[in-house]
Amino acid sequence: MMTRAQFRTIANLGKFTREGDRIKNVQTALHAYHNGPEAQKAQLLRTLKRRCDQWKAHHPQRDQAQLGNRAWHKQVAMNRLIAEIAEESRAYETYRAPLRQFRPKMGRLRFFGDQAGDYRGHHQNRMEVVKVLNNYGVDKLECREWVVGAPPHRGGNPESDDADTAMDMAFRAVRSAREILNKGPFNNRGGLPADILGRERYPRWQDTLVEEQLGELMANANNIVNGQRNIPPQEDFLLQQACLGHLTAHARGGVCSKIASLTLGILTLDADPGTRVAQVYHNLNHEFVMVAYGNSPWIVADPWVHNSYNVPMNRCNFGDEARIVRNMFMIVHRPCRYAFGVDINFQEFNRIREQVRRRLNREYPPDPSFYQMGQDFQQDDNLRAARDSEYPLAADRTQWGPGVFDEEDEEG
Repeated sequence: MMTRAQFRTIANLGKFTREGDRIKNVQTALHAYHNGPEAQKAQLLRTLKRRCDQWKAHHPQRDQAQLGNRAWHKQVAMNRLIAEIAEESRAYETYRAPLRQFRPKMGRLRFFGDQAGDYRGHHQNRMEVVKVLNNYGVDKLECREWVVGAPPHRGGNPESDDADTAMDMAFRAVRSAREILNKGPFNNRGGLPADILGRERYPRWQDTLVEEQLGELMANANNIVNGQRNIPPQEDFLLQQACLGHLTAHARGGVCSKIASLTLGILTLDADPGTRVAQVYHNLNHEFVMVAYGNSPWIVADPWVHNSYNVPMNRCNFGDEARIVRNMFMIVHRPCRYAFGVDINFQEFNRIREQVRRRLNREYPPDPSFYQMGQDFQQDDNLRAARDSEYPLAADRTQWGPGVFDEEDEEG
């Protein structure tokens, strides 16, 4: 949503412009919303909406010919702000809820690496395994960063009950991510509906912002975690993944790697006990997530593609194991209370996030050169062949944002 400064620019309000009390109240409420604590955002948004309603009650809509230049610019700014508030209000329960939902249940997450015999021998010395007991005072974790090659091979029966369970988890993860990401993929925009493209004018700038915010958060790692931490910040891979997931949720869009981190974070909260999950990087420059349960094969969960199917890995157009460059693999023993088992201090997290946003907006303000990413993939689906469309379609090209999945559709 626009800031107070952006509102004043659109409304053509200068330092000495005469302003009425009602439009001043709107700006005060808008400033409070952007600068207030996260816990009060819902209340501050309702206050802002009331201030806009008060202005609207005394300023009926008029054509430009009926208004002076100053009043016309104010009306344009107010109409745009009211529309953005409506979108924010609709998004609030489904967008903010997953941020709260990023910590819903007690649980335990364990990362397995080469030492468990899950990877080929020549990968064993690639990096050290960091073992942590009560890393955050919440979960007992054994962590492993990215390793070369594909995750542990799984044949599995795609027609089994276990495969149905894995598909159901992948289905829920894709839909949960899509409800959050109302701006769509930032580097897969060709072919998306115009209304979705219009929700983010500068995807490249937003992606740069997330990278800058992540760097600053990791530089302040000791301040953004609740409870005791027992490993150095530079080795804190789980914290980095958790921050990336939350930042992507706040950006409401992202490139494939960031959307994959968000999806993986959702699975650490929602997966059935004993579920295997992996985030993989394919040599066609694409990252996505896979889910396996019991004797099931790997099932793909990839919200980034326009039409996202929950297909077995060997039926996915990115599923050739020989072309997977690296992967991150884990077993969810119980759903975690916090995404990736990390209890974020959101007051400090949001302070740093907003501080970086203001700095970047000041030093590198968005302009048309930031409209497109360097590469736009125009990836319509993740199917290896047309006949694979028999697998569940979790979300189509139009389903980005809150409320896009009705109850009947959810049940089906």
